[in-house]
Amino acid sequence: MSTFVAESKNSKKNMLFLLHNLIMFALTFGIGMLPPPQTGSITELGMDVLGIFVGALYGWIFIGFIWPSLFIMLALGMTSYSTITGVFSAGFGDSSVLTIFFMFVFAKILDQCGLTAYLTNWFMSRKICTGRPWVFTWIFFLGTILVSGVINMYGGIVILWYAMYRLFDDLGFKKGDGYVGYMIGGIVFISTLSVFVMPFLPMTALILGFAAVAVPGITVPYGAWIVIGPIFMLAMITGYVLVGKYILRLNVEPLRAAGDRYAELRQQKINSQQKFGIIVLLTFIAIVITPTFLPAGNALKVLLSNYGGLGAAIVCVCLACIFKRDDQAFEFGKMVYQGVGWDLIVLLAATMPLCAAMESADTGIVATVLGILGPLVAGLSPFAYLAAVLILFGLTTQVVHNMVLIIAFMPTLANLAMSFGIHPALFALIFAMMMQTAFMTPAASAQAVMVFGNTEWITNKQAYLYGSVFFILVLVLLLAVVYPLGTLLF
Repeated sequence: MSTFVAESKNSKKNMLFLLHNLIMFALTFGIGMLPPPQTGSITELGMDVLGIFVGALYGWIFIGFIWPSLFIMLALGMTSYSTITGVFSAGFGDSSVLTIFFMFVFAKILDQCGLTAYLTNWFMSRKICTGRPWVFTWIFFLGTILVSGVINMYGGIVILWYAMYRLFDDLGFKKGDGYVGYMIGGIVFISTLSVFVMPFLPMTALILGFAAVAVPGITVPYGAWIVIGPIFMLAMITGYVLVGKYILRLNVEPLRAAGDRYAELRQQKINSQQKFGIIVLLTFIAIVITPTFLPAGNALKVLLSNYGGLGAAIVCVCLACIFKRDDQAFEFGKMVYQGVGWDLIVLLAATMPLCAAMESADTGIVATVLGILGPLVAGLSPFAYLAAVLILFGLTTQVVHNMVLIIAFMPTLANLAMSFGIHPALFALIFAMMMQTAFMTPAASAQAVMVFGNTEWITNKQAYLYGSVFFILVLVLLLAVVYPLGTLLF
């Protein structure tokens, strides 16, 4: 009887799986057969791409990531946008995909050295954290800002993920637990926004440059941003912690109960393997941040700037393989097998060419969407204008790459903001921050892909929930904290 029931359940599951695949096929190719709308600029190619995008979202939600991702890459290669070879080359050859791949290997090396375990134990054994789960969470997110904001976003995410994995395994947390998804997502969300902590960081400097181009002759008040940036980041992590504790009411009892056990680790000694891991990590940091402090035109600056996070990770992987010891068997194949999240890599490889196609002028999708949204902001108050822009473009960036929106619309929107009495540099920074909240769909950004693709530790439902929660949190903080403070300082 039990065998019959099991076979019946499997049969229903297989039929449901087949039905979801048929719906994905129908959406992918069916929408492309429809004529373009009479209004707007969407082309026949745009309809094809829209169908692939809708089909991809359906597949990712109801089927999984690997098979739907490969399927949509094949489908995109069958359109006039590109060839199958071109799509796969653009996807798996994308710098973000390669960077995250080697970051996984790099983080696995640090983990095998025991460094992530040491750092996790160190954090958990501090007196201020022992038996205080939400204090630990706040301090951990503060460390996330420092690591990812000053060093490297992708590297910070993967390294901090591994630290969390150690903690989850140690305390018995499992996939599906609210706190697990909350931390996996939170590390990515906060790391992404950490680029705005200081005005000298590359992303902030880029945004300020856009503002200066948009409104020639404006004075960018860097001193004001030195005040606003840290306040916003502290408010962000505090808000996220409060949401987790009081609104989501996440279960953190395993953290609280483990207080005494971790207190015993305060006197832990670092071993030779962990010291080697520190050397590898410091090498990575040195390669990434050294160019910041060298003068323009310096040969070493030029060389290291070309390396970036990808080159730094590859250098460190090579060093680990070259200088391995018998008790540190850093075999590259083994590190790839054990450390790389392939669901994430394939998903990211699929979204890169798909997003590029969505943004292509040949599709007319972006022009149509923004042509509809633009007139809606006319005749509003300064606050209402800012709120409308942040909401409209914040939602748009869930399907359109944030840098496309920044580059294409920052000049117009910043000039329009000045007519409302909003300092264009302040508007530029607030707008750019909102554009960094692209986490609500798998196609929103590379960082969103990292969250949705981490299928070992976070569920699809959690990824959608926490991405939406963070979007709302940042929107509220920008309007309630950053904008009022900025009007006083700018």
